[in-house]
Amino acid sequence: MAAKKGSASAEAKTTTTKGKAKAKDETVRPGPEGTLLLQLAPIADDVRDVFRAQKSEAACEALGRNTSSAGVYREAGQFAVVMHNTLVAHGAAKVRYGFGALVWYLETVQVLGAENTRQSSRAKAASTSSVTGQLSVDVAREQRNTINELITSIIEGDDLLEASFSAVRGGVGNEAELLQSLESSADFAESLLTKKKVLAREFGLTADDVTAARTAAANAKAQRTERSMEGAVKTKDDAATNRAEGRVLFEMRRAMRIFNAAAAKGYGERLVPGPATRGTLAPNAGKSKKTKVTEASA
Repeated sequence: MAAKKGSASAEAKTTTTKGKAKAKDETVRPGPEGTLLLQLAPIADDVRDVFRAQKSEAACEALGRNTSSAGVYREAGQFAVVMHNTLVAHGAAKVRYGFGALVWYLETVQVLGAENTRQSSRAKAASTSSVTGQLSVDVAREQRNTINELITSIIEGDDLLEASFSAVRGGVGNEAELLQSLESSADFAESLLTKKKVLAREFGLTADDVTAARTAAANAKAQRTERSMEGAVKTKDDAATNRAEGRVLFEMRRAMRIFNAAAAKGYGERLVPGPATRGTLAPNAGKSKKTKVTEASA
């Protein structure tokens, strides 16, 4: 399979430089895989199935748990540019890595990019829900304070009503207690509109106050339910992302072995993992250096 026109040498330098400058940046940005795929002939489904069958979904998921998907995606894109440039410059026969394999590699990176985007969007939605929910709780707390002050002004001095309100008012130890207290206070306030009509009018308690309290409670309860269903904002990759991530790592590991062997023969550059993938793709790199230093000292 032959490559179409185009070289990505300039892109390789730019991508590599960005990777070094922003190694800790976990923001998901579009990688070079889409542009590179446009320069290559597509592979057939049966070829794609052969590549996919080399690593099970379960094994990919297990491998993907060890790294951050955003970092893997970024560094896989850096690999892709070097791989493409090497194949265009020296040919698949010398590198011993076909253009079909490169297309498959780029497709796996593209899938990981899509999973990263999906996961990021879900996390943002959950975060927005959490902020909105907190605002609703704040409003509910303010409404409880307002309605309770009005009730206190009306029942002050009436031992029976004070005892009755004390029994139903409840506390604010947590969010659930706060909302229950607000609803109970709204019910009690509504009864005072009839029982203590004159005092209610004098101290400013109206049906609108009761409605506002109930609305605040309902809004806060709705947001609380939504947050419970959505769950806490996740900082770890989910299973689907881990599967895509692990498959990319598997392909990166193979590419490292092949392209680095080719580089040793003078064909292209080495593929060197960055901080996001080094622990998985080159776990003994640091240890070997330490061993050499120790031996030299001895």
